[in-house]
Amino acid sequence: MSSRNTLHMNRALVHAFLRLCTIRLAKSRTSRNNDAVASSVALDETDREILSLLRQDARRTIADIAARVNLSSAPVKRRIDRLERCGVIAGYTVVLDHANLEGALEAFTEIRFTGDTDVSHILEAAARLPEVDEVFAIAGDPDALVRIRADSVEHLQQVINQLRRDASIVGTKTLMVLRAWSRATGGVPGDVH
Repeated sequence: MSSRNTLHMNRALVHAFLRLCTIRLAKSRTSRNNDAVASSVALDETDREILSLLRQDARRTIADIAARVNLSSAPVKRRIDRLERCGVIAGYTVVLDHANLEGALEAFTEIRFTGDTDVSHILEAAARLPEVDEVFAIAGDPDALVRIRADSVEHLQQVINQLRRDASIVGTKTLMVLRAWSRATGGVPGDVH
C-alpha cells in the first residue's frame, strides 16, 4: 500500500473517530444543556484563569496551574473537577496544525435545507463525510454551517457535490479560508494556524 493511501486511510479513521466523538459529545451536551438552562454556572476570576490556562495547554499539570493562579494544588483540582461536573469543561482535545497534514485547504459551507427538515438530519447530512470537521445547525439563513478540510480545490468540489446529493439540501455557498486565528491556540492574531 502506498504512503499516500495509508495517509488517506489514517485520515479517514481519525475523521470517523472524531465524528463519533462529536456526535456523542453533542448528545451529551444536549442533555446537559437542557438541564443547565435553568441553572448556569457562576465563574469567578480564578475559574476563568484556570480555563484560560487549560485552553492554552490542556496537558498542563495541576501544580503548574496552581502556581500560576496562586493556589495550592488541591483547590485547583477541586475547581477543575467542579467545572467538569457542571459541564463547563466538556472534554480535552488535541489542536492540530493542519498545514502539516493533508487536507490543508479549509472551507466553510453554508447549507440550506427544505423547510421541513429535522435538525438531527441537518447534522447527520454532513457528518457522514470524512472531510467534514464540524457541523453547526444554526438559527436563521442558512440552516447549517459546515467546516470542511480538503486536499485541493478539486477535492473540495467533490465534497460539495456529495453534500448536494442529499435531497433535502436546496442550496450551498462555500467560503474558503485564507488565514485563521483561534483564541484556543493562542499566538498573535496575524499568525497563520
